[in-house]
Amino acid sequence: MADLNRDSVVCVVATDIDYMIVRPRSLGEGHQPPGLARYAGTLVGVLVGDNPRPVDPPIEMFFVPDTPLPGVAPEQGA
Repeated sequence: MADLNRDSVVCVVATDIDYMIVRPRSLGEGHQPPGLARYAGTLVGVLVGDNPRPVDPPIEMFFVPDTPLPGVAPEQGA
């Protein structure tokens, strides 16, 4: 019975989850609230504490972080 869920999804209680994004790009500032930058990128995983969990297949994601991402160029036309 111990091997019943060996290959199943593992659930954890997490207090710190970070998104693992590749190819982020700025979509410009939003209108509500003013000044927050909008971004798009490809989600390839989440970091739960110190444990990376892959997202397969990767997905396109849109997000608005608390602070601007340094070094991310605006998308053409944004």
